[in-house]
Amino acid sequence: MIMKYPNPKRKLLINTVTTIIFFNIISNVYSQDILSSDTKKQFLISSQIKLSVPQIISNFKSEDEKWLKEDSFSLPTPFESAYNLNVIDYFEMSGKYHSELQKEVFKQTAQYKTLLDSLKKIKANYLNSVYYATGYAEIGDYDLQKKGFLMKLGEVLPYQCSSFFLPKVYNQVEFKQLPIQKKYNLQSNSDNSYTEYLFIPMDAPTALEMENNDSVICDLWVCEIKGIYTAQYNDADFIKDNHGEICKADVVKGGNLRILIYNKSTGTIYYDKLYTTLDQNVHAPATSNAKVATVVTPPPMNKANSNLKNFTDSGYNLNGRKMLPLVVSDITQKKGVVVIDITVDGNGNVINANYSAQGSTTTNDTLVNLALKSAYKTKFSTANIAEQRGKLTFKFNITTNDSIPK
Repeated sequence: MIMKYPNPKRKLLINTVTTIIFFNIISNVYSQDILSSDTKKQFLISSQIKLSVPQIISNFKSEDEKWLKEDSFSLPTPFESAYNLNVIDYFEMSGKYHSELQKEVFKQTAQYKTLLDSLKKIKANYLNSVYYATGYAEIGDYDLQKKGFLMKLGEVLPYQCSSFFLPKVYNQVEFKQLPIQKKYNLQSNSDNSYTEYLFIPMDAPTALEMENNDSVICDLWVCEIKGIYTAQYNDADFIKDNHGEICKADVVKGGNLRILIYNKSTGTIYYDKLYTTLDQNVHAPATSNAKVATVVTPPPMNKANSNLKNFTDSGYNLNGRKMLPLVVSDITQKKGVVVIDITVDGNGNVINANYSAQGSTTTNDTLVNLALKSAYKTKFSTANIAEQRGKLTFKFNITTNDSIPK
């Protein structure tokens, strides 16, 4: 995925001009509707909201931002300065206020307070905006067996420990919810370096149309950002390549993400998928007798009750694997059944989880997110097979604290 970087001097502006977009080799002009703020938000919440590519480009902000500085020697980017409410850096006043004493005295002035109020609004604008980015999609050959493509997302180089080469981080923005696949094909860098891919399911006729127009196929990412945090990477790949040390790097925390693949000449959308975040924080009240809803995973699966099949649908089950029960608490006082489609790797880890409408009795966002988080935490015993697909069923029941398993 290719994204542009802007002039770092550029200040955040709200574009109120409606732009007419002309696609190559076509004469008709798409209608550029001005979308309401509610529609923009809903586009990253509900997959039922459909927008054309011109609508997205004319209504959302181009992600041409260089979010974070490249190294410790570089100056903070405008986004970093705004997010940290650093008035002096954002308004480029470091030349005037050199010492810490000068800065401290300046902070007591009316001018500083005015600039700080302005910067708070700029920060809010950053975090409340919806962004888009385009680039020529690096899509491989169609897999007739799995019925889809693998789209190359980026390279992970653990030894670099840099925000440009981290797992599920693209142009410094992290999207933990993406169900990526790894290929350890970068041995020229290190044995633990790999390329990340995203599987794009697609029927054969649509895939053939894309293949016949591969020179004008483009991907479009629409996302929101939540801020900056220090991510830590302590899996085997990073530990090995960093001499036993945990890799720590600042990244931009991404929110919901929608990926589209389209024909840039005709505007035809071939793929449109919403990937929602799984980090909804639910805090229980301090009262000791508060009621909570418990979520318990199904019992350990065996040959008789396993609903997991081989990734290629060969009928392989999880006979002999064990799964530890999980309990997740929330205070929504909601009941329901949530079914999650999962993919399990050979080490017993859940590497992909998605909500399944089939079998579920609720679409409550909190319950769905709790089920998704629990699915990713579920651990199975190992098996001599690369990947397996299946389902987990979560039943939410209202109970008291006393009834929660210890």
